[in-house]
Amino acid sequence: MLHKYKITGIIAHSMKSEYWVRVIRLLQSQQDVDALQALMGVLLTREERAAVGSRLAIMQALLAGHESQREIARRIGVSIAKVTRCSNYLKTLSDAEMAMIQAIQYQEVECLTQQ
Repeated sequence: MLHKYKITGIIAHSMKSEYWVRVIRLLQSQQDVDALQALMGVLLTREERAAVGSRLAIMQALLAGHESQREIARRIGVSIAKVTRCSNYLKTLSDAEMAMIQAIQYQEVECLTQQ
C-alpha cells in the first residue's frame, strides 16, 4: 500500500511541475511589461505580489551586504525570520543561480540609468 502512495506522490509532483512550466510559458508569451503586469495581477493576490517583491528586495539587500539582517527587515517591512530564511536559502543556490540574481540587480540599475 505504501508503494501506491509513493507513486501517487510522484505523479502529483510531476503534475505540479507541469503546471509551473505552463505558468512560465504564459509569462514568457506576454508582449510587454503592461501585459505582464496585468497577467500577474490576475494570477497573484496583492499579498502574493508583495511577497515576491519583498523576497527579491531581501535577496538583493543581502547580496549587497551593506545592512544587517535586522536593518533589512526594518527597511523592507518584513520579519527578521523572513530575512533569515531568505539568507539561508541563498546559501543553497548554485553559482549560476546566484549570478542570475546578481544579473537582475544589474538590469535594474541599467534601467534606472536609461530613464
